Amino acid sequence: MILFFSGTSEGIQCMHVGYPITDYESAFELLTQLVADRWILEEAVIIDETSRMDVPLEAFDGQPIQEHIRALQQQWQRILSPLPVPNKPPVKQRMKDWHVQMEVYYDNMISYLEKMMSLLNIQQARIAACPKESVRIHINDHYERLLNNSRYMHKQAKESRERNGTRLNNLKKDH
Repeated sequence: MILFFSGTSEGIQCMHVGYPITDYESAFELLTQLVADRWILEEAVIIDETSRMDVPLEAFDGQPIQEHIRALQQQWQRILSPLPVPNKPPVKQRMKDWHVQMEVYYDNMISYLEKMMSLLNIQQARIAACPKESVRIHINDHYERLLNNSRYMHKQAKESRERNGTRLNNLKKDH
C-alpha cells in the first residue's frame, strides 16, 4: 500500500509525495500528524494493488485518531464479548424462595375455595325455596357435586400447604 498526498508546508508546495504504509490506520495517523505539523493538505490517495481510495481530507483535524480507534475497538470488544454468567443464589436459598412462593399460592387457593364454597352454600339455600321440586332436586344435586369437589380440593390444598410449610421450616432451620 502507498499513500500519495499533495500539500503545502511552510510555504513549500509538495506534489504527489509517496509514502509506503502497512494499513489504513497508519495512513490516517500520518495524515493526522501532517495536519498537526501545520501542513495544508490538498489531496490524499491510498493505492492498494489495483484499487484507489481518495481520502476525505476534512476528516483530519490534527488530533490523534489512533486513540479514538482503540477506544472504539475496546467498546466493540466489550459489546461482543460473552456476558458473564450471573451468580445464582445457593440451591437452599432458591428452594426456600420457591417454598415461600408456594405458600402464597396455597393461601390464595384456599381463600378462593372457601369463598366458592360459601357462595355455593348461599345458592343452595336459595334453590331450596324453589317451588318446582324436579328443578330443585336437579340443581341441588349439581351444587352438592360442586361443593363436594370444592371441599376435596380445599382439603388437598390445606394438606399441601401444611407439607410445604414443614419443608420451609426445615430449610429455615438448616440456615
